[in-house]
Amino acid sequence: MPPHLCNYWLGMNSDQFYDLLNSIPNLVEHIPNATTALCVYLIKLRTDDSNDRLATLFNISRSSLERLMTKVRNCLINDFVPNYLGFDHIRVEEVASRNTIIPEGLFGNPILPPDSKPAIVICDATYVFVQSSSNYLFQKQTYSLQKLDNLVKPFMIVCCDGHIVECLGPYKATTNDATITSLNLRNEASCLRHFFRTGDVFLLDRGFRDVITELQGYGFIAHMPCHRQGDTVFILERRSWTRQESFHLLVN
Repeated sequence: MPPHLCNYWLGMNSDQFYDLLNSIPNLVEHIPNATTALCVYLIKLRTDDSNDRLATLFNISRSSLERLMTKVRNCLINDFVPNYLGFDHIRVEEVASRNTIIPEGLFGNPILPPDSKPAIVICDATYVFVQSSSNYLFQKQTYSLQKLDNLVKPFMIVCCDGHIVECLGPYKATTNDATITSLNLRNEASCLRHFFRTGDVFLLDRGFRDVITELQGYGFIAHMPCHRQGDTVFILERRSWTRQESFHLLVN
């Protein structure tokens, strides 16, 4: 495949594609046409074309295409994802080493040694839009009055340099950021509370205002643009911090 078409269809160059393929040993070992299978899956992710159109493109039946995508997905979950996503793939000291200059200067302590400086992360829920469902309960739980569409919410925890530490969920469209955070702080299985150390810093937007006290109760430091309760104007003595917090949230 020519380089420009490789990037157009797969979103990566050929070297990156083969690096990805070689990092999924189960795919190479158990699927004879592993290269084609991975291409099918990546093109599906990039274009969101219908399975019928993709089956025509690869000259295979729709059922064969869907079987290939299922196998690739399972191999990625087993071989690739654990090495690059989740609290088990990275140590909190490595998260701290990814602090960039601006957040380190505003919210951290640049003079501390790497093994003891606080990790600084940005948390926020994002959106994955889904089709309307004939199932009433699912339709109700995935409809967002804010976005006026059906969606689910993956909850992202990201380093200052953009490296994704963990993606939790997905959660219902009706669940707000503060509730998601609170659920994970109280859930032993989520590891959120145990991964981070006392003094680690969370940069948050106003959607987290109801969970700030709970975060602080576990020993974490939370920064969020703030204003006086009942007012729409920001507190004068906090204005400089608000500028810093807002700037970093916008940049990231």
